[in-house]
Amino acid sequence: MIQNQYFMYGISVPYKWYKDWEVRTGRKFPVGIYGNMFCLFDSRDGKYLIIGRVLDKTDDDNPYLGEKKPLEVPKLEEIDEIIIQNSVKEEFGFEGDFHYYFVTQIK
Repeated sequence: MIQNQYFMYGISVPYKWYKDWEVRTGRKFPVGIYGNMFCLFDSRDGKYLIIGRVLDKTDDDNPYLGEKKPLEVPKLEEIDEIIIQNSVKEEFGFEGDFHYYFVTQIK
């Protein structure tokens, strides 16, 4: 079993919105890195899609966030939050409430 953890700032939209976006744009919705954005799908149950920026994630040296040292929650400056919000709006047309998310995916 593989586990990935992500701490992100972005917007969570209904999973099915990616299909609407594909129909509207005629393009395949990106999975993972897209320019300076990251598109994270709940691949198991199709419950959510988060688009934003990854602020911290697990890797080979740190397989569990907070395992080797207490997890420090990264906080962006307001201007960085606005830049991410504008990027999501420009690239995907999604607007709404942006939040900080901590997500664990088991594959």
